[in-house]
Amino acid sequence: MSRCPDALIGSAPISISIAANDACAVALRSGILKRPPIFIGHELTHETGPMLKDGTMALVIDRNLEQQARHAVDILLHHFGYTGHMWLEQPYKSGISFKLYTTENMPD
Repeated sequence: MSRCPDALIGSAPISISIAANDACAVALRSGILKRPPIFIGHELTHETGPMLKDGTMALVIDRNLEQQARHAVDILLHHFGYTGHMWLEQPYKSGISFKLYTTENMPD
């Protein structure tokens, strides 16, 4: 980004897609963007909690990873014919819940 002309940085919505929350936080805190994007992270952890509190992150999407992993395994087993679960059928759908956290509702 340091090679981008000032006219490009912050003049239009910029979408940053980085898998690691901490890498996004470093980029946003560096101050290279005139208008930083709204940062929505994943998983409420000891690392993302402070990012949410200090305003680096606007929202955290937290999901049940164990349920998600079990559902993925069930789908793979069903897809390849290793199980006859009647509740699984294509198109595969998930009913796994998730929580959205902001500074107002995050746990202590």
